[in-house]
Formats: sequence, C-alpha cells, structure tokens
Amino acid sequence: MSFQVQQPDLEEIAAYCLLWQERDMGPRKTSELTLRFQSALEAWRALAASAGHTSRTTSSLKEFQARLRAVSDPWEVIDWHSPDYPQVLKYIKHPPPFLFLQGDVSLLAAPNVAIVGTRNPSREGILRARRLSKALCTAQISVASGLAQGIDTAAHAAALEFGGKTIAVIGTSLRECYPPANRLLQDRIKSEGLVVSQFPFFSRGHNSNFVERNRVMAAISDATVVIEAGETSGVVYQVKFCLEVQKPLFLARSLVQTGHAWIEDALQRGARVLEQPEQVIEAVRTSGPHDA
Repeated sequence: MSFQVQQPDLEEIAAYCLLWQERDMGPRKTSELTLRFQSALEAWRALAASAGHTSRTTSSLKEFQARLRAVSDPWEVIDWHSPDYPQVLKYIKHPPPFLFLQGDVSLLAAPNVAIVGTRNPSREGILRARRLSKALCTAQISVASGLAQGIDTAAHAAALEFGGKTIAVIGTSLRECYPPANRLLQDRIKSEGLVVSQFPFFSRGHNSNFVERNRVMAAISDATVVIEAGETSGVVYQVKFCLEVQKPLFLARSLVQTGHAWIEDALQRGARVLEQPEQVIEAVRTSGPHDA
C-alpha cells in the first residue's frame, strides 16, 4: 500500500488554526464546525460573520499563512477527505479534520503496534515494554506510542535502539513537546520515524488533548498492548476505543493480575492476555494488509 500526502492548503490550515484561537474551542468543537461546513475556511468565515468580525477575517488569514510559511521544519498533512485518512477515524464522532505529520509518512501505511502504559512504571514494566518493542522491530513491525514519560518513552527509545521504526502520536502541535524532557527524543523520531499530531500549529493546549490523541493512536495502529496502567490512567480511554472499533487489544499478564475493575470488563469484551510477543506479531500478520 502506497501513501500519498497532500500539499498543504495554507489558507485552509490557517483557518483551522484560527478556529482553535477562539475561546472555548477545543478538539471536538473545532471538528464539529469544520465537518459541518466541510471546510475550516468556511467554518471560520461563518464564525467571524456571526461575531461581526468579517473585517478582520482576511487580515487574520494572511497573518496565519505567513506564520505557517515561517515554520522551519518540513511538515505535511492529510485531511478528512483524503483516501489515506485512517478509515476508523472517519466513522467516529468528532473525527479530527486534519492529521499533521513530520518524518517518514510511509510508516502510516506499514504495520505498527501501539505500546502504552503508565507514566510511572515499575522497573519490570519498563523491561517488558523494551522486550516487546525489540521483538516487534525484529519482526519489521513499527512501534507506536504517545511520547509520554514512562512506558511510552521506553517503547520509543527501544525501537530506535534496536534499529526499528517508531511513530509518536502526540498530544500537542508539532512545534511543541510534552513532556519537555522528551524534546531530543521527539526530534530523533522526526528524523528516523514519524511524528503525528491532530492539533494545529499555534493551538492552545486542552485537558482533553491526550484523550483525543489516544483515539488517533488506536486508529492508526494494527493492535494496542497495555503494559501497566492504573484505575485512572488515560490509557483506559485507548482501551475503550480499541474495543469499540474492534481493534486487537492485549493486556500484559502482570497487568491483568492487578485486578483493576476496567481490566475484567476489557477481557469480557474481547481483550486478550499477552503472554508472549509472538501473539501480537501473529495478530498483525493475520489481519491482512495494514488498513488504518
């Protein structure tokens, strides 16, 4: 499967950036407006007109287009209309209208597995994440994760260490990095792998960003593996999304033994207990051609 990115329509992207600048506009509201009008530009014009700000629409668009041209690192984008947009995301409520990309975009068309977990893992959890990452890379399967500290960082770093490919699905715009301590890691992934964000340049952070990020990560991955996670972990949102869209989901044996309430529910709904990396590799290989 080949993957074709689009030349960014700077006026459309600038309008999307402007939508995010509006008060109380988070991921779901911007998605709702953009998709309702089938265009961020038309949504922005309608919003500006309703507020009586039509006179500043053109100047604001030009200003943001200039700011986008000034972004030094190369970036690319796919939008909701593209045949390369992840199919799973197209049919959920409030899909992100755009995915912004830096790095090797062909990785979106190749098999990958998300390895996720707590930001405060045990030593054993880190070792499990590293072992699984190594096994996937040996099998020519990319490792996806969310660039958070803890399990995510261990998974990304191991993939790079063992000569594999990794995809960071981040909860900020491409210009930002969270946590800041992972800036060098993000830059390396941008050079040797792929960084994916649904959040436009110059956008403000929202508490819901990381939940939305987990939906995208689950959608572009062929399977998700949870190494360690507590009762209130944000990873639980990714678990729920995987189950909703019937993406393969694996829970580490050690995690299952903790007995968290959400784990029993996940197992009853189709999650599998991970005993060996070969289970995940087999699941990816038997699922047919990669189709996000």
